[in-house]
Amino acid sequence: MSNLFKVMFLSSALFLSACSVDDVTDADKYTKPTVNAGADQLHTLPVHTITLSGSAKTYPKHVYEIKTIRWTQLSGPQQLTVLNSDSLNATLINPTVVGTYIFELYVKDSARRTNTDRVTVILHEQAQMTSARMSAGFHDDYDEIWHSVAENYTAYDQIEDKWHEIYQPYKIKADNIDTEKEWQKLVQEMLLEVKDARLVINPFVHSQSLASSQALPLDQPLAHPKQVKQTPKGFETSYLRWETNNNIGLITFNDLSSVNLKQLNKEINQALIGLKDTHELWLGFPEKVQINEQVALQLMMLFTHKATHLYLDAQADDISELLINSNPLLPQSIVRMKKVHSHQAVEVIEQYLLAQELGVPEFIFNQKYVVTAIYN
Repeated sequence: MSNLFKVMFLSSALFLSACSVDDVTDADKYTKPTVNAGADQLHTLPVHTITLSGSAKTYPKHVYEIKTIRWTQLSGPQQLTVLNSDSLNATLINPTVVGTYIFELYVKDSARRTNTDRVTVILHEQAQMTSARMSAGFHDDYDEIWHSVAENYTAYDQIEDKWHEIYQPYKIKADNIDTEKEWQKLVQEMLLEVKDARLVINPFVHSQSLASSQALPLDQPLAHPKQVKQTPKGFETSYLRWETNNNIGLITFNDLSSVNLKQLNKEINQALIGLKDTHELWLGFPEKVQINEQVALQLMMLFTHKATHLYLDAQADDISELLINSNPLLPQSIVRMKKVHSHQAVEVIEQYLLAQELGVPEFIFNQKYVVTAIYN
């Protein structure tokens, strides 16, 4: 046996011994990145922010590096926007529906090796709300909603006088309610009288079928999304169409009242890639657009040209300030909206885009406080 061969044999043996390849975990880390989506979480509503905190490494060190990070919601009774989904620390804002949610953290390194891990987030409702729903009448349901708003609504000082003024009249009405339909109508009347647009009824608890339609089944592919179709004016997909005119890009949205956020995210990024050579971008919405808070957050995130500090106008013990990273696929520094009929969510998006254009590094996001219309 030649001396060179002996040296190579001993070197290989020492390397394998040092790496402990008999240990499966240690061996795996040299074939794909290691990823950890963090510990499972349990929260009690209302909760304003939830942090998804993961970690990822690739080996050998100094040879490969993590290139791609992506958080994705796989399932849950409500679709949630994952802010900064391309970072190890991502954030969910203002979830409102109880249930079990599963999120996946995907990573890819510079050698194109991939790996994933999942985390479960369980949201419970307030104990007193559960008790009220199991009760015989609507009397205590009324009191539970009343105290929930008084104790948790950060803008309560703005409505306190009105709140106390209407307490007794509506309490009497609640005592005389016999059906769920009458109860829902009563709560709506209360909120109309208070006149605070951020105080809203949770639409997901009104019917089980509606909540189910918003859910994302685990690992199930999207149901027949429309492929990119070329039209005389541009290109069209399921939720939008885009075109260019004199080096100005236009994205026109279709009905966004019921969307799959994952598909919407994909289609907007497709449009941005197609409009990458334009110097200005305009957004168009239907006249009577309906956009929920999660869709609004998704649009704000995707049309962020400059990293922005988002301040939550809510009482959040864990996080009161978030940094929204810029979207690398958005080349335009000017993104504007075509005028539509007043709608709160659209107005918030418009204000955010104006702040982006003016270079304002901060934005206050006024969250809605969800009043759960409890049913017996």
